[in-house]
Amino acid sequence: MNRLTRQFVPPAIEISLPRLVALIPKKESVPGVQLRSAPPAIFVSYKPAILLDVDGQPVRAPVQDTKLEYVVNTHWPLFFDTQGSLFYLFAGEQWLASVDLKGPWSVVKKLPKDMDKVVKEPQWADLKKFVPPPRLKSSGVVPAVFYSTTPAEVILFNGKPEYAQIPGTRLRYATNTT
Repeated sequence: MNRLTRQFVPPAIEISLPRLVALIPKKESVPGVQLRSAPPAIFVSYKPAILLDVDGQPVRAPVQDTKLEYVVNTHWPLFFDTQGSLFYLFAGEQWLASVDLKGPWSVVKKLPKDMDKVVKEPQWADLKKFVPPPRLKSSGVVPAVFYSTTPAEVILFNGKPEYAQIPGTRLRYATNTT
């Protein structure tokens, strides 16, 4: 029987690596990942607005040789003046200021003196032409600022929402928003 087995069964059996891995008993299953499926906050505005989104609570870092700090965990140029206890936000082509990130925000005509040193840093060189703040054009619009430390979106309407029927359905869509 031994001789017959050797004659018909090859000395080596080829098997693919994925099949071999699948046959190996697992000690324990892979732990699942806890997912959050909460919807983002939705802000609605009928005039120009921006979303000042910060990833979690604001983290501030000092700007070298100044009394200013910048918020690290946002994509906006956002500074805090430790001397005047004001936040400065560059939005569009204008500077806004507030004592609290939640607002209210107002247009700034004068920035802290240390801002001249900030724009000499390579990371903030793009702001050089906006220090000191340019004169606001009479048609310049001050945007509403929505602040969020969690995922959020802004729906901007050009005035009050206007709706149109989707042909062949009972649905309507807003025509004055992107």
